[in-house]
Amino acid sequence: MTFPGTRSAPRHMPPVPKGQLHDPGGRDSVERGFRRQQQVAQWGDSYRASIPDGVSPDELRDNADILAVSDPALQLQPALDAVQADVDAANQRVAELTKGAGVPEEQTGQGRAIWERTKDRIDKAKTKAEKAAVARGLIPGADGLTRAVYQQELPFLLETEGVPTDWLPAAFAASDPEAAEAVAKANRVQKHQAVLLANHQKIMRAFHQNTAVPPLLDPASISDLPYQNPTGA
Repeated sequence: MTFPGTRSAPRHMPPVPKGQLHDPGGRDSVERGFRRQQQVAQWGDSYRASIPDGVSPDELRDNADILAVSDPALQLQPALDAVQADVDAANQRVAELTKGAGVPEEQTGQGRAIWERTKDRIDKAKTKAEKAAVARGLIPGADGLTRAVYQQELPFLLETEGVPTDWLPAAFAASDPEAAEAVAKANRVQKHQAVLLANHQKIMRAFHQNTAVPPLLDPASISDLPYQNPTGA
């Protein structure tokens, strides 16, 4: 029992443990990033479980975002940066393979003749949708010099006509196994990055509000999505 004139000793927030968490491992940047997020979220929930009952509302409010600036929380961004580096590398590889090497100088005249015939077909199409349809029909089966001409000239022509060109990388890749593989890889890492970014927001929101971290989504569970051209072209 509590005697008159006495009160329980005030309870306080425990100090946040300092120091970084161990390397969670993983086969690639995405898996390492997800494991790091799981690790940090579990660490945060463990700290919250250590907060004793009876801490004053004022102290809880004043320390609402204490986890957001903790050493483990600061380990989240480098993991995302590593994924971004892989996204950039994958997109660069797609750009290299779908842009092509250009028309060889000794075949300039021949290439010009191919392009004049092609350009005429696109010019005769009246609407943007029709022009895009003509261009789409040209790419499958195009190889050698014809493919090089299309890769070099189609983007500029379509852009000047106001026709979207974000579909071109995938269209060119469809007839080139190496490019198709690069597009598939870029697609995977982009969608996985999107999942990790959403997880990151969940963790940081919970840390700022001193609430439990909601369940995180495993990037590996997401089905394939269409490739998105990072240039927006």
